[in-house]
Amino acid sequence: MKFELKTHMRDAHTDNDTLRQEGLVPAVFYGAGKDAVSIAVHYNDFVKLYKEAGETHVIDLITDQGTQSVLVHDMQQDPVSNKVIHVDFKVVEKNKAVSVTVPFEFSGTSPAVKSGAGTLTKVMHEVEVEVLPAHIPSSLIVDISSLENVGDQILLKDIPLAEGSYTVDGESVVAVISSLRDESQEEGAAEIDFSQIQVQKKGKEVTEE
Repeated sequence: MKFELKTHMRDAHTDNDTLRQEGLVPAVFYGAGKDAVSIAVHYNDFVKLYKEAGETHVIDLITDQGTQSVLVHDMQQDPVSNKVIHVDFKVVEKNKAVSVTVPFEFSGTSPAVKSGAGTLTKVMHEVEVEVLPAHIPSSLIVDISSLENVGDQILLKDIPLAEGSYTVDGESVVAVISSLRDESQEEGAAEIDFSQIQVQKKGKEVTEE
């Protein structure tokens, strides 16, 4: 699927609140040897596109300087309304790998969860990969059907990556079966130090006007 977004050039000193009142979102694009260029995009057009493209699909940004191949690099949102208030687009080159955050999609049924022996703890919700723009996956599938017992884990290295590479340690825990009660003192119980596991943030949500 091809994603396109029309833009308007703007003066960097233009009042951003005025733009937002007009249904526009202040934005910039930069990268690949280009200095930051100030633009604006229609709010509703961007939100609709972002819900489909996210941060993992290349967008053709139509500008006065020609069409730019970009990724959504950063997006500022109002902390109360979740409305998008500013967007950074990063220009990418087709033959140069980029670092991008890809969400995990959990699938299957864990025997441990189904039997009531434990509960699934999702330690990571996304991961950074380095890959060519054309090969960025929209998500990575995590099959939890192999988790049969309390303490069973899925590590990052267990999740196939068709193209590119992970930028974090393959031994990182993605998901683990936790006990429904404290069994840390019982014989044979799995000892997992959750203080050493960093829970990563979930994906962004945006609000339509």
